[in-house]
Amino acid sequence: EKRGFHRAATVIVAEVKKRHWTIDDGTETMSPFTFVVNMFADLCPPGMLALPSGLATTGFVPGFAMLLVFYSLCVYSMYTIGKTTEITGARDFTGQWSCTIGPRTAWIPVAIVVIVCIGNCLAYSCFFADIFFRLMPSFGMAMPRSLCLLAFTLFPLLPLCLLKNLSALSNTSTFALAAVVYTAFVMVLRACDGSYAAGGVYFADVPKALAPDVPTNHLYGVGMQSLSLVNGMAIAFLSHYNGCKYYRELERHTPNRLLKCTATAMGISVLLYLITMTAGFQTFGMNCNAVILANYSRNDWLVNMARLGIGLSIIVSFPLMFSGLREAAIALLKRSSENESDWDMILRQDVLSMCLLVLITILALVMTDTGIVVGLVGAICGSTIIYIVPCSLYAASIQTFLTEHNSTTIMGLRLLTALGVVLAVGGCYSTLFI
Repeated sequence: EKRGFHRAATVIVAEVKKRHWTIDDGTETMSPFTFVVNMFADLCPPGMLALPSGLATTGFVPGFAMLLVFYSLCVYSMYTIGKTTEITGARDFTGQWSCTIGPRTAWIPVAIVVIVCIGNCLAYSCFFADIFFRLMPSFGMAMPRSLCLLAFTLFPLLPLCLLKNLSALSNTSTFALAAVVYTAFVMVLRACDGSYAAGGVYFADVPKALAPDVPTNHLYGVGMQSLSLVNGMAIAFLSHYNGCKYYRELERHTPNRLLKCTATAMGISVLLYLITMTAGFQTFGMNCNAVILANYSRNDWLVNMARLGIGLSIIVSFPLMFSGLREAAIALLKRSSENESDWDMILRQDVLSMCLLVLITILALVMTDTGIVVGLVGAICGSTIIYIVPCSLYAASIQTFLTEHNSTTIMGLRLLTALGVVLAVGGCYSTLFI
């Protein structure tokens, strides 16, 4: 969409010229197209990698059913953020919590956002460092993992992380969409052409632990180990840390408009999740790796190009998560600052961004295996920011500001809040014991 590209360029130029930035400067700057591609890039590149391995413990029918259930719940919980904003008039989690639950504890939702964003940004850094470490030798440029991490963090990641408005990231998010679609196509092609089946072109290239082991009947299996897939799906739609920001920046925003755009972005993600889950499992079966692209041969150039695209897609997804981190960190710092307006200075915000990025990069250099940490953060804080915080705030806003209380709606919100608690506990159990 040419208009979206021009809009992104205009927003970037405007940001460069400004000396101060507040959330008021990021109002209604995203077209529906830009919203959809940004939310897609926020979700799909990292979200699709682990889902095929989850099918090793869960049949296709319950697995697909769970995906559709989580899709519906996550779309609705994003809608509740728009409704709370409309009812309270507050445009961030801090303001909404202050006027519905109380100002003294308004630090809680933004602290949760900071934790979940740091955990996921750390996972993204480890993802793209590992992908390029394994990929670069295929292009004749062997590089240590640390150099891959540092090089791609300096460029293009750092400049992208300094952008404040999500609309400025539409061009890179469109690239992520194209890269994920290409990856899905290659995975389907390899599932159909038999390249990795016994006697196939690439069968001998795959280590025994990752070799195809596709069961003949895998429709209905389910058990306690399915919690690993539940945990993956519970956070496969994690974009709610930016929920207030998505709503503010959407053109002519209303809760229903937010609902439609969210349903479209998450719906495209669901379609690609279904395709890649099926293709990956039908190629490697019970031996699907937690990062599915690791199963494929390094001599498979179609897959190598997919690895390159996904690696770059994760890099361009990072600033979307990082934007939520910076905004939440600034909200916390303003609470402890004598002069809140000091944190509206772009120079100060950029210094904070660089400090946060340095912290994440150092952690990624030291912690090469972040599975348990990220799993626990995702389970506890991810479930909290997707289900518990939005639903609690919406219920409290109804009870505080509306004269007519819909008891059915409030009961449904309480149930979703309870579901968030259950998913957090189940996610922790899955991470630690399965």
